[in-house]
Amino acid sequence: MEAASTFHADVSDRDQVAAAFDEAIGLYGKIDIVINAGATSTFAPLEAITTDDLEKAIAINVRGAFNVLQEAAVRTADGGRIVQFSTGGTKMPVAGGSVYSGTKSAGENFALGLSKELGSRQITVNVISPGVTDTDGLVMPEEQVKMLIGQTPLGRLGQPEDIADVVMFLVSHEGRWINGQNIQANGGIL
Repeated sequence: MEAASTFHADVSDRDQVAAAFDEAIGLYGKIDIVINAGATSTFAPLEAITTDDLEKAIAINVRGAFNVLQEAAVRTADGGRIVQFSTGGTKMPVAGGSVYSGTKSAGENFALGLSKELGSRQITVNVISPGVTDTDGLVMPEEQVKMLIGQTPLGRLGQPEDIADVVMFLVSHEGRWINGQNIQANGGIL
């Protein structure tokens, strides 16, 4: 990898997403790798979710994934890599996580469908679904986190570098034959 940068945008705003892609192309001349980790989570029982909570989750987790993947489909150079983040919660839902898991599943399916559309350009599109990982985005109650750690064969909370290593593999030359997959990076909980 020669150079990398992060570009921040409100992924729910199509114009901001397009501007971030414009900035990247202006800086590098082309885009070889797109990683979409944009997300929001609300952890509450479904009956307690407000319309505003739901609309925010849809705006970022559904429309945001769509906006980034649609721009990536047009702007990623042939032979490039696209990685969409999801969550292990789409395969193993937990109480209080239904809105997060439900909205993240849309991005998963957008990406997996896109992998079939971009294959002829040798662009791989994959999904990474982390398990319970020690980040600022972990909003579950501590007792539930402990329960999930207890169910994880590796017996610990995931760390950001555990997930980063999977990303690096998927975007590397060595990951060139992996396409249309949802990698469950979760310590074996499923």
